Amino acid sequence: MSKMHQMQLTYVPEEDRMLFRLNTQGGEEFRFWMTRRYLGLLFQTLAKLVRDLEQTKSEAHAGMAVEPLAVESRHREQVGKADFETAYEESAQLPLGAEPVLLHRAAVRPGTMGQALLGMHPRQGQGIEITLNEKILHSLCKLLADTSKQAGWRLDLELVNPGPGANEQASWN
Repeated sequence: MSKMHQMQLTYVPEEDRMLFRLNTQGGEEFRFWMTRRYLGLLFQTLAKLVRDLEQTKSEAHAGMAVEPLAVESRHREQVGKADFETAYEESAQLPLGAEPVLLHRAAVRPGTMGQALLGMHPRQGQGIEITLNEKILHSLCKLLADTSKQAGWRLDLELVNPGPGANEQASWN
């Protein structure tokens, strides 16, 4: 897959699912369904990555524990760098087909240059892997939290005060 260009997450009431679309700089588009459970677990995984990243920075600079305000401040800073205004560009190049694929598992592993690699996959078949630089990581967290609120899913998706299951590993199937 070429480098990611845009991502979009929308609630589809008829399906009671989220439609996650991602397009690449190479003009490909990938479409996936996310259930409420999947979205909640994915957010907890990403939120842990955000907190761990801030903890690593905190230890490197002061040898102290990370402050929740530092996490929120960094989140606002990174989200401020993202473009949420440009319309999503659809593509006719659909490597996985026109119908969205239901996501079943996700895994986070180390990627290049110290960035995490997020794998999102269906029960069977092909999924995608996304390199999570800080801007993409924070932007994806914002998309998940905002769209969950719009859907009325009441998942309480918080970066610094995680709900139940927040201590799960950063990888789940």
